[in-house]
Amino acid sequence: MSEKGGRGFPYIIFMDAEGNKIAQHQGARNLEGFKASGEKAIAFLDLIARAAEDDSVAAELLQARIDMGGINAADAQAELARLVDAGVFADKAELQASLEATIASQQIEQTIQAAGRDEAKQIAAGAEFWEAVQSGGVTISEDSRMYSAYWSFVMAYGDAQEDAEIYGHALGILDAKYGHIERNRALLDKSKARLEELKKMAEED
Repeated sequence: MSEKGGRGFPYIIFMDAEGNKIAQHQGARNLEGFKASGEKAIAFLDLIARAAEDDSVAAELLQARIDMGGINAADAQAELARLVDAGVFADKAELQASLEATIASQQIEQTIQAAGRDEAKQIAAGAEFWEAVQSGGVTISEDSRMYSAYWSFVMAYGDAQEDAEIYGHALGILDAKYGHIERNRALLDKSKARLEELKKMAEED
């Protein structure tokens, strides 16, 4: 399973005749969900055939591979660079920009997954994410399933640096997104108390 990118069970993928992973099932685990993923996999195989004959379809294929979990961020970036060199985006600047943003978001999610529960890795990832925030780079979409983890990592970095500005920025975003949910109140209130401590520490320095 690990050879095909699996990290836990159940891990459901679609493969071609040669055993290559072409898509990962990410929908509901029922008949309708499996059918939808299967139809996407069939359409994906059609894209592969078309891209082999028409390089202009390769960008569409790359987007599909990303959407279906069939390629990691590093390989997607390498394929994007190849397509740029091939002139595929000569008159498709918007598509290129969209793919670049998608791959950057994919890399963020892979960084979060790789950090897992390791506090040191979470702090390191938070530092990387905060740098992107400060530089106006790609951050994470509010629709991402890892939105909470992203800003929690930034908050952890701010805490490690004893930086009230960083900590408060991330906390404010989490509070705005999840503060209305009752089960989150205790943790958010605890975090707000920590923010006040960081502010006092800054005043004393």
